[in-house]
Amino acid sequence: MRSQGRGPGDNPGAGIAQKDSDRSVRSVVSCEGRAEGQGKVVRTMAEAEQRIAELEQCVSHLRHGVNGALTPGLMMADRLRADPDPRIQKAGDAVVRSILNAVELLKASRDVVAPPPPLD
Repeated sequence: MRSQGRGPGDNPGAGIAQKDSDRSVRSVVSCEGRAEGQGKVVRTMAEAEQRIAELEQCVSHLRHGVNGALTPGLMMADRLRADPDPRIQKAGDAVVRSILNAVELLKASRDVVAPPPPLD
């Protein structure tokens, strides 16, 4: 008797989608090739400002990637909330709350990384 779970051969296109997803995640995490400056010694204020700008851009790409990854989950959670079974609706509500909390954390991270106002 076969288990109810899905096996690796049940969805032949899943491997391709997973490879694309892995490539996308690597591109976001590596900040599209800008991670090679990691551990670099900063000697001047200009270098420090350049490095800060690189890091801000890296965090921005990461935030964008995480937001993009959360969107399909939110859409699926909305479908769960529309189910006639109250238990499934409740589960959908919990997923929506979790995703919205994660989105708020991402928004709050903008304030942490935002550059200070210029000195006059």
